[in-house]
Amino acid sequence: MNRKKAKALSAMFVTLAATLLLMVSMPMAHACSTRQTVSGTYFLTGPPPPPVIKTIGSNIQIWDLSNGPMAWTGGIVGTGPYGGHWLFLNYGTDNMRMNGIGLQTLSAVVDGKAGTLKIAEVSWATSSEADGSWRIICGTGGLANLHGEGTFTDIDMSMGVYAYTGQIYFSR
Repeated sequence: MNRKKAKALSAMFVTLAATLLLMVSMPMAHACSTRQTVSGTYFLTGPPPPPVIKTIGSNIQIWDLSNGPMAWTGGIVGTGPYGGHWLFLNYGTDNMRMNGIGLQTLSAVVDGKAGTLKIAEVSWATSSEADGSWRIICGTGGLANLHGEGTFTDIDMSMGVYAYTGQIYFSR
């Protein structure tokens, strides 16, 4: 693929990532219960399937991946699949940059209430560390009125283990 197409594809991915980032970072404005801080970890609970990799030129790759089953512990407790898209820009062994967007669907329990959550995330990473933002985009059952957002950072990126923190609340 030529450089012009690679730039256009990269711009499209950046626009998609920026849109999701805005969604994740927008302030929450609802009549709500008291906000509470949550923290914990989330991690792979099994081996991920191999990603579908599209290579563009010599230093750009797009990975469509399903990291397999994930589990959350702490203030949000649940399990479910992860799916995402990552843009890798490889400028040499020690100079790799990655940007990703993902969606986790969890069967979860929060504050004693059970349901399903969809959590969107935007990630930034190098070859040795990762961090990003997350936001609850919808819920069902006892979690239908749950809202929240926060950040995460890697504990052990090679094993798919991350620490999260944030604020959650139930709208009325």
